[in-house]
Amino acid sequence: MDKEMKEIRLEDLVPFKCHSGRTYEGERLQLLMDSIENTGLINPIVVRPVNHGKYEIICGHNRVKAAKALDHDKIRAEVRYGLTDDKALKLFFDSNLNQQSFPDWNYRQKFEAVSYIETLIKDASRQGRRTDLEKDADTEDGTCVQSRHKLDKSGQRGHYPGQDVQVARHQHGDLEQIPAHHKAAG
Repeated sequence: MDKEMKEIRLEDLVPFKCHSGRTYEGERLQLLMDSIENTGLINPIVVRPVNHGKYEIICGHNRVKAAKALDHDKIRAEVRYGLTDDKALKLFFDSNLNQQSFPDWNYRQKFEAVSYIETLIKDASRQGRRTDLEKDADTEDGTCVQSRHKLDKSGQRGHYPGQDVQVARHQHGDLEQIPAHHKAAG
C-alpha cells in the first residue's frame, strides 16, 4: 500500500463513513487545541483519497475539529492509497480504541466495535476449516465427510438404524449392547 505525507486543505476533508460524528467538546477539545497551538500537530491525521479531490478522514476527526477551531486552513496528513474498506475500518477502530476509552463511546460506536471484533473472531476461527466439505455433504453412504455423521436427504443430521444402541458394562465386566429403550425400562 502506497502512502505519503501531505498538507491537505481542511475544506477537502470529509468524515469517515463509519464515524458517528461525535467528537471532543468543551475542556477536552480545548486541551487538544492548546496542545496543537503550543507544540504543533504531533501526529498527522490519516486519510484516503475519495472522489473529486477530496480525502476521507480515517483517523483524526478531533484533530481536524481542533484545527478548524484554531482557524487553520491546512493540516498534515498521511495519505494512504488503495486502502480497502475493511482495512480502513480496522485502522479506525484500532486508532480510536488506543486514543479513547471504551466508556467514552456512545452506544452505537460500542455496538459497531463489538460487531467488528466479533467478525474478526469468527473469521479467525474458520481459518483452515474445510467448509467446502460441509456444503457438499452428498456422499454415497449419506455420511458427512467432515463430521462423519449420517445425513438425511435434506443434508441434515438424520436418524439411522442402531443409533439408539448404547454400550453398557455388565455386572461380570463383559460388554453388551443394550438398546436405549430397554435400558430405561430395566
